[in-house]
Amino acid sequence: MKTHQSIASSRPPSKQDQLIHAANSFLAALSNPTRNSRMLLSYFSTRQTVTLDHSPSVTQYPQYSAPFIGLSAVRSYFDLIAMHYTVVSVATHSFQAFASQSRVVSISSIQWRWRSSGNTWTEDVSCTFEYDEQLKLKSFIVKTQSAEDTCVLRAVDRSPSRSSSPSEYFKNRPPYCPIFPLSDYPIHVHPRWIR
Repeated sequence: MKTHQSIASSRPPSKQDQLIHAANSFLAALSNPTRNSRMLLSYFSTRQTVTLDHSPSVTQYPQYSAPFIGLSAVRSYFDLIAMHYTVVSVATHSFQAFASQSRVVSISSIQWRWRSSGNTWTEDVSCTFEYDEQLKLKSFIVKTQSAEDTCVLRAVDRSPSRSSSPSEYFKNRPPYCPIFPLSDYPIHVHPRWIR
């Protein structure tokens, strides 16, 4: 005879549970020291055009905020991150799932480390995950909730040899200087800076 507990445990997970599990799995992969761009791309949809946006929620430099559109662009983001930083840890404080929209919102803290100096800092973020019918990411939006210069794409190494502030960093660069195309589509070529 099945007990109430065994019946409950045999029930399929709810859509909310599946969404939260998918989001949690991606964040765990992000903090995995053996991760690479190919592994992280496996979490993204191949059926729809994907979007990744990582930027401060409030910024003095909105002209430098642009999404990465398409799998090639998303891979460029992960390659850029891996070139300069390592993820020390990802601590997730809360998850909220919206089954009807296939969306999850999380509040997390990411501890980053500069490869060049070993310096670390913490970026507090809200993450919005949107999934396709296969529970693959079609949109991943990261908004920095801590200070603007804690955003990994705005961070400046505070080691003695790299003491420039974020405002000096952007001020010393021309308005548009694309290093490589960050979209699969010619009409969506956005500037990003490689430190």
